[in-house]
Amino acid sequence: MIFKNSQQRQGGFTLTEIMIVVTIIGILGAVAIPNFLTWLPSYRIKSAARDLQGHFQSAKLEAVQRGGNVGLVFTPQVFNPGGRLGSYILFVDTNNTLAYEAVADVALKTVTMPTNVSLTAAVPGLLLFNSRGLPNVAGTITVRNNQGVWGEITINLVGRVNIRRSTDGGVTYQQWD
Repeated sequence: MIFKNSQQRQGGFTLTEIMIVVTIIGILGAVAIPNFLTWLPSYRIKSAARDLQGHFQSAKLEAVQRGGNVGLVFTPQVFNPGGRLGSYILFVDTNNTLAYEAVADVALKTVTMPTNVSLTAAVPGLLLFNSRGLPNVAGTITVRNNQGVWGEITINLVGRVNIRRSTDGGVTYQQWD
């Protein structure tokens, strides 16, 4: 009989089930993608600030291990919403000139800011750690992203690094969690 085979259920999904799943995925994507695009620049500026904090620690440790000066030299740039402006070099002051000399000193790491993040200010432009791991001066480095978030990385005379952020154009800062 012909009807016996038609009573057996075929495996697979119906077109309606597939369309419901595609619709649900589309709705989730429409909600998640804008949130992700808003979150990404905030992540990048925080990451840049944390990386700089880590490079301060690396410079301290390297100076103690080598028994000499290790520093960071900063090249701030005018803010640009596209970012990738401003950089710094972590280096060993091999000839003890208390300055960065590209020919004589050993560059350990060169860092350029990520997309949508600019290094806009560095006071001082050169920070050295001595053989005891102490900085030669206190300093403040400012980074900024395309969403109006400013990051301030400060280091005091005993080498403590503090990271703060501002969402009001650098007027007030609060601790960055």
